Amino acid sequence: MINLKEIFKNIRNKRSNLTSSESESIENTSVSTFRKAQERRWLYVCLLILGVLGVVMKLQVGSSSKIKHEEKRADEGRNIDTSYEAMDGNKIWQNHFEDKLRSSQHELQEKVESLMRDMRAKEEEERKHREQELQKMAEQLKFAQDELKSAALELKRVSDIAESNKYEQEAVIRGGGEVSSIKFGSNVQWDKPKDIRDYIPETSFVSGYTLGGIVTSTGINTASENATPVVIRLSNRGNLPKNINVDISKCRIQGSSYGDLSSERVIIRAEKLICIDPKTELVTTSDVIGVVHGDDGMNGIKGKVIATSNRHIKNAFIGSMLSGLASSSKGVEGLTLTSLGAVNTKRQGFKDLAGQGLLNGGSNAGEKIADYYLRLAEQMSPVLTVPGGVKVDVIFTKGFFLGEVGMQQKIAKARKINKQVQAEEYDEY
Repeated sequence: MINLKEIFKNIRNKRSNLTSSESESIENTSVSTFRKAQERRWLYVCLLILGVLGVVMKLQVGSSSKIKHEEKRADEGRNIDTSYEAMDGNKIWQNHFEDKLRSSQHELQEKVESLMRDMRAKEEEERKHREQELQKMAEQLKFAQDELKSAALELKRVSDIAESNKYEQEAVIRGGGEVSSIKFGSNVQWDKPKDIRDYIPETSFVSGYTLGGIVTSTGINTASENATPVVIRLSNRGNLPKNINVDISKCRIQGSSYGDLSSERVIIRAEKLICIDPKTELVTTSDVIGVVHGDDGMNGIKGKVIATSNRHIKNAFIGSMLSGLASSSKGVEGLTLTSLGAVNTKRQGFKDLAGQGLLNGGSNAGEKIADYYLRLAEQMSPVLTVPGGVKVDVIFTKGFFLGEVGMQQKIAKARKINKQVQAEEYDEY
């Protein structure tokens, strides 16, 4: 902006100059011209003031317009777009389709993964089904092979019998008469070979440990009626081959036990073999016949004898003692002999009779109590105890196929037939 002080200073200087020039002219002119000159001076001064004011106003207006222009430009630089102005239709649609495309891709990926999982599950199921079918076919093929072997042995036996009969006929023809001969072919019983993968022969043995302790009675008929069940966990396959169809080292044996007081041993009989195949998740139960040997190599397991009848014997002894004391306390009736040889008995009062009655009752009660406890002591036979975890060896005395049942019934039937045959032979003699 223009400095107003300098402008007014210049005006005063000019005014002083004009005043000095006018004073000089007044001296040379008249009074009338002096007034006109003075009026003109005032007019010039007013015009000059008006011009100065106009210039100042013009400068102020220009500066204000410049300031407004700069403020306008600053406002234009600080312009903020509203949400409506910032919304672009193309961008909105583009973002919408991009989001939709991403969601579609995510859904498609999830569906593909689900289909892949289903396909893998179906493939695994089909694979297991095929494995089961192959296993069944292998079992059928093995059964067919066994049947073929059996048929071949049967054919060989028949051919041997036929050849033997042929030789006998030729001998009869050559001899011209009957020849006494012993025919072995018709009486021979053949045992067909068995696959070791499915068959456990006699004298096979395995080792294991007892699960839980054993407490068994030594009474009569314990072996057949009151046998105690025993479970044995096998730990190795013994002398069985490695290619057997089941891992017998992870099987269990169920048996029955009874106590033998004379040897102080618990006798165990093997009855069932239970095996679980973790691959096929199948359980195979087989009836077996075998004996169990303890860690000392003897038949059965050495046990500890515990007598349970001591308390009853003690009570019977106390009852007998009471009966004897009561009998001895009764005493004998007093007798007196006269000079003539007559016998006089002492007359007893009520007190004496009551005392004798009590003593007789005590004696009889003691005898009854003693007999009762004696009968209890006879029934209370000793028991044998064996701790759990004892190492044992199981020896199979009869061969069996894995999964074969009814072994005990077959043995019982065979024994019954043998007894009948022996009885018939005895009757013939």
